[in-house]
Amino acid sequence: MNSALRIQSSVIAGACFIAVCLFILTIPSINTLTENLNLVVRLAVLVAPLSLFALTLVFHMRGYAELGRMNDSTLLTRSAQSIMAGFVFFELTVLASIFADVFLTELEVELSNTAVGLSITVLVIPAVLFAWAILRMYGRYGVATIAAASLTPAAVAFMWRPWPVAFVAAASVYLLYRAMSETR
Repeated sequence: MNSALRIQSSVIAGACFIAVCLFILTIPSINTLTENLNLVVRLAVLVAPLSLFALTLVFHMRGYAELGRMNDSTLLTRSAQSIMAGFVFFELTVLASIFADVFLTELEVELSNTAVGLSITVLVIPAVLFAWAILRMYGRYGVATIAAASLTPAAVAFMWRPWPVAFVAAASVYLLYRAMSETR
């Protein structure tokens, strides 16, 4: 698979990420409608979108790893790969925290919340390195690099109300689209 096709799949994943962000905004309404239903249904309404949120972001970040390879930026490639691994860890800890809150005692809830904090800490260094690496491409890709640099912190900070993340992801999709257009 050549670079253009890899980046193209990341652009598509970014568009899906935006759609998932918009769907997550409907979860409170869905919870209101399903409050009389089984707990399993209500958990599925929460777990499925959050899992899609993580998966589509990870597949979108693969485009930045490929962009780093195309531009001989090891820093961009490795930081994007670290963010992908760190975000999967973050999402797993969030899901564990949700299940602990529903099914376990207060001690397990506190431990799972501590794991969420740890996973956020693990994401800080790769996010800063990614921002530095992508901002170095400002001259080539323009203002979209500024928005793309804030994608990971925005995704973590606004996971429950992700409308700001959708705007940042739109700029990120545009940046990868421009990069894909240059390789053709």
